[in-house]
Amino acid sequence: MEEKEALDFLIIGAGPVGLYAAMKLQKKNKNFLIVEKNKKIGGQPSFLYPSKIVSNIPGQKEIAAHGIFKIFKPAAFKKKILTNTHVSKMEHEGKIIKIKLSSDRVVYAKNVLICSGLGSHTTNEIGIPGDKKRVIYTVTNTHIFKDKIVVILGGGYSAVDWAVQISKIAKSVSLVYRGTKLKVPKQEEEKLSSSSSKVFMNWTAQEIVDNDGIIIKNNEIKSEETLPFDYIIVQYGCVIQKVSYSFNKELKLNWNKVVVDKKQKSNLANIYACGDCCTYEGKFNTIKAGMEEVDKVI
Repeated sequence: MEEKEALDFLIIGAGPVGLYAAMKLQKKNKNFLIVEKNKKIGGQPSFLYPSKIVSNIPGQKEIAAHGIFKIFKPAAFKKKILTNTHVSKMEHEGKIIKIKLSSDRVVYAKNVLICSGLGSHTTNEIGIPGDKKRVIYTVTNTHIFKDKIVVILGGGYSAVDWAVQISKIAKSVSLVYRGTKLKVPKQEEEKLSSSSSKVFMNWTAQEIVDNDGIIIKNNEIKSEETLPFDYIIVQYGCVIQKVSYSFNKELKLNWNKVVVDKKQKSNLANIYACGDCCTYEGKFNTIKAGMEEVDKVI
């Protein structure tokens, strides 16, 4: 099916940045379409840390990650979102861009806005022996941790954030990190220090025993300790399956990110990129920064 009437914008990606762009276009009564390769909208926050409290969204003091996309009122443009769909080919025909979708549908657009993020994510697993029935990788409901004993494995943003947040309702929280220095800024370390969480630095998880204890080993003195638990939350990061830009070989990339100028323009006419998928000098990879980039385009 081929549609000759040109859209004002085709948006690639229905994460927070793409949905923010759609909301702005909807308010301006512009004609647009969003394509999202996943079955659900919401992007990384909805998939990887839906219950995590996020505080860098303009106009929102604090909000759970799964609620971010709701503030962009996607219900208002639901019919303009195509999920489980990606761009197969993109080429210029004069001032108009011809786009072939994975469904074989062909659409035309005056502009294309790429908001595809970093790509799809696969979480790194715990990788130790033992029963893993109470091992969690993605937290969807923090209420299950109320008055429970929780062990968190990892030393990055997500691990520290969960330790701080869950310690407010759990019976106890232990953060176990195999490194000697947490991979977070000092202010995040201070939040952790101010919480009730117990921190085990330079310890490595060894084995889950009897489904109610996890053996950890001190990397320096090789001593072992068994921590009781009701739940184990694993935050070992993830493997990113890079976004494919094979739909146009002429698009300039740097480390698989779209190179843009100060106005978010790519090297190709009327193709823009915002959010984690693009790069320029001084770039910040936050939702807020991505939204500010959209403001330059729309």
